[in-house]
Amino acid sequence: MVNAVRVSAAQKNNPVPAISAMASPPVDESKKQVMVNALLKMIPAPEGNEILKKLHINTYSQPDPSLYGNAVQARQALV
Repeated sequence: MVNAVRVSAAQKNNPVPAISAMASPPVDESKKQVMVNALLKMIPAPEGNEILKKLHINTYSQPDPSLYGNAVQARQALV
């Protein structure tokens, strides 16, 4: 089973999320949430926004899980 942290990044000139944050299954849910919160708070923070600009990332968002249904099914078929 895919265990995504549920945060993706939108890069400049690329409307499709090209970067996803992932966590392995043993990672505690509360630790995953700390990472999600940190990434999502980078946008309004001046320091975080500067880092994102250098990485050519416009924003982080939580994607709709239904968009990844086919990927999850394909991964499960391989296991």
